[in-house]
Amino acid sequence: MASLLPRRLAPRSRRRLLLLRAGVSAGLVAGLLAPVSVVTAAPAAATTCPCTIWPVSAAPGTPADPDGAAVEVGVKFRSDVDGAVTGVRFYKGTGNTGTHVGHLWTAGGGILATATFSAESASGWQQVLFPAPVPITAGTTYVASYYAPNGHYASDSGFFATAGVDSGPLHALADGVDGASGLYRYGTGGGFPVNSWQAANYWVDVVFNTSAVDASPPTVATTAPAADTSGVPVGSPVSASFSEDVRPSSLGFTLRAAGGTTVPVNQAYDADSRTATWTPSSALAPATAYTATLSTADDSAGNALAQPFAWSFTTSAATGCPCTIFSPSTVPGTVTVADSNAVELGVKFRSSMAGIVRGVRFYKGPQNTGTHTGSLWTLSGTRLATGTFTGETASGWQQLLFQTPVPINGNTTYIASYHTNTGFYSANNNGFAAAVSSGPLTALANGTDGGNGVYAYGGSAFPVNTYQSSNYWVDVVFDLSGPDTTAPTVVTRTPAPGAAGVATGSGVTARLALQMARREARLGDERRFESCTGAVFSGRIVREAPAVGGRKAVIVEVGGRAHQTGEARFRFDDDDPLREGFSLGL
Repeated sequence: MASLLPRRLAPRSRRRLLLLRAGVSAGLVAGLLAPVSVVTAAPAAATTCPCTIWPVSAAPGTPADPDGAAVEVGVKFRSDVDGAVTGVRFYKGTGNTGTHVGHLWTAGGGILATATFSAESASGWQQVLFPAPVPITAGTTYVASYYAPNGHYASDSGFFATAGVDSGPLHALADGVDGASGLYRYGTGGGFPVNSWQAANYWVDVVFNTSAVDASPPTVATTAPAADTSGVPVGSPVSASFSEDVRPSSLGFTLRAAGGTTVPVNQAYDADSRTATWTPSSALAPATAYTATLSTADDSAGNALAQPFAWSFTTSAATGCPCTIFSPSTVPGTVTVADSNAVELGVKFRSSMAGIVRGVRFYKGPQNTGTHTGSLWTLSGTRLATGTFTGETASGWQQLLFQTPVPINGNTTYIASYHTNTGFYSANNNGFAAAVSSGPLTALANGTDGGNGVYAYGGSAFPVNTYQSSNYWVDVVFDLSGPDTTAPTVVTRTPAPGAAGVATGSGVTARLALQMARREARLGDERRFESCTGAVFSGRIVREAPAVGGRKAVIVEVGGRAHQTGEARFRFDDDDPLREGFSLGL
């Protein structure tokens, strides 16, 4: 099986390109293998709008690429003046069949508009208008794209390598002006195109107008939690995305519990995704129904929300944490990829609430041998924690707990990764074409905060590369408890001074109680402990016990055998500060 990561060219093969088709089309890179005749149309002279980047007479050198894979292709553009994008165009060649969908995006991947093409001709320029004009700002980069379910898109390699296309107020950007130009993304359903190859032009265009009037009121597109959802984590924020950009100051929102109590919230607005988020000032009550009501919202043209929008949800009875993104029973579709290179593999994730990351997990195939290390990173590449996996099994999920849990913020992107020296990692192409959520945790969909499914070949390093939104089956261990900042106090000693016949399982009981308090163990869990003398004991947490001195307690079943000989005597000074014993502050 070919690697699910793009392989690096060997030093002696820099002038040679070896294409391995493993769900990766050679179509987008065909321009490297053979010269392409590019028909470049002169920029349109007209400055009157509605206007486009290319005139109707413009035609590509390659109207239909032989690649038949589903793909989203696009172009980066700017306007010299404020105005509105009213639609999207693309050049259609033979074989580019199926239902095409046009999109307008911010440069960061926020979707601004979408529309489905209809009444297409067999070939030539196709056009669709959005339900409402989308205002854009002069000098700002946007992306126009369309989804081709059967491939065979128009493609001219190297088109944007040295220059863009200027047409009146519109500019298709040259490669490097604002990152790469000529974008694509493989996968069923398409999505925000983030990949590029050889500054290719895929012949996507926009319809722009300087005098378009927006008379359409904003509408609520999606909500989180969704209407009538149950089991919502108590620390979850509430959000709503809109059909168009709205003024944050115009938003009127209330969140009420079933009894009518209003919940104080803090509001934030993200213009790229057109999403408003309201975060409760404290955790919601468990097993309680809540109703969110959006009473007002105005767009930039002053159009108001037609009527109040309300939806309800119910919180979960318990947090269910410590928790992970993937369950222990989840198995990758491809357990072992035939790639023996050392590589760091990771996942971008968020938690809907603040908490701590206790460790990292990854799924191991039987050939993924050697020493593995795990790390937690900020989105910008700062390593927050690292450690080495121990006690691994031959295959299945492996887990590393950091020496110190790492506090993380809610609704903030982090990266969990692990490094393998031998490769043969687990992977699934398009595993993050959509987000994967479990409780408060979400593995981000590709395009949210950049690509997801990240990797870096070589030694352990921050993984920044992506490939076909692949899931490399990396996970985190998350908990809602914050770090322990309470200093220990001394309350008792075990064994007591002068005690004889001390039970051989005392130390085991203390350790299991400590792990239970730290949420590193649960009822029914069993642990094995070995002393410096080689004696091995097992302990199992049977049940919780009545509180002792206001502190939680557990009943532990201990098994094992050790031999105790000798005699110990203890003497204490009257001013000994530990005379009365001690305990750990939990």
